[in-house]
Amino acid sequence: MLDRDQLEAFAAVVETLSFERAAEKLHVTRGAISQRIKALEETVAASVLVRQKPLALTAAGSVLLKHVAALRLLEADTFGQICARGGGMRAALPLAVAVDAHSIDTWFGAVARRLMQRETVELEVVVGDDDPAFPALVRGDVIGCVSPIARAAPGCAAAPIGELGYRCVATPEFVRRHFARGFSPQAAAKAPAVLPGRRTELLDRYLEAAFGVSIGRTSRHVLPSPAAQLDCILAGMGYGLLPEASLRAHLARGTLVDLRQDAPFAVTLFWHHWRTAPPVCQAVGADIVEYGLRALGDMAPTPAPSHIPAC
Repeated sequence: MLDRDQLEAFAAVVETLSFERAAEKLHVTRGAISQRIKALEETVAASVLVRQKPLALTAAGSVLLKHVAALRLLEADTFGQICARGGGMRAALPLAVAVDAHSIDTWFGAVARRLMQRETVELEVVVGDDDPAFPALVRGDVIGCVSPIARAAPGCAAAPIGELGYRCVATPEFVRRHFARGFSPQAAAKAPAVLPGRRTELLDRYLEAAFGVSIGRTSRHVLPSPAAQLDCILAGMGYGLLPEASLRAHLARGTLVDLRQDAPFAVTLFWHHWRTAPPVCQAVGADIVEYGLRALGDMAPTPAPSHIPAC
């Protein structure tokens, strides 16, 4: 069995990025912190920290840190249940989830409001984590992630939620300047695309599905959010891929045009979570899948979109 004091010493070092600050946090000496971590490494027969500046986690350390996060949540939930059964006021449990930016801007708000109705949960929603490695989930910083990526991280599982419909759009003036001869692979590669972040997989998947070939690197502008992405596209600075739900008014007014009306598509979203999680995390995850499916169904695209396979 893993020693709780050793685990908390290890977590404190990771959280403070310092043996000295960890000692201050736990009100022990620096030597005690070092001894506990050394004993923990002997127990698991692996190094848990790369002792450099800044400190970094090893692969074994990442697994242990997630274990500490789950242990803390399980303990807090257990105490909360005992308190509630004894007639006391059950304290709300802070839980963080990561959600991709397009979902936050479209459907996840409705799901978040439903989750906030749980009086036993304090919800924190952070942007991300659509990195294939899901570092925040693996470290235990969040209990789960909503992402268009299907591959689950080690020690985690992925459950499908539903499909989010997308359109590739630009202003009529931008189309006249850059796509006068049509929206072709060559024109798409040359014209500037506008992205909400540095990851390009979604646009790459769309272009490959629309044209049947991979067009390689495109000219691009990178902005910090879907709202900034849309503003830039409306200003005629580029073309881009956005959820249809955020575009319907612009498409109806003609301020934006669909570059390939014959090629709408839907991306399957997944809820990534720890395989072994405390009951409260499992319940919140089940709610996200259930409420997410309803929210996505309410904003389904008008034409039936062709399905784009998950990453």
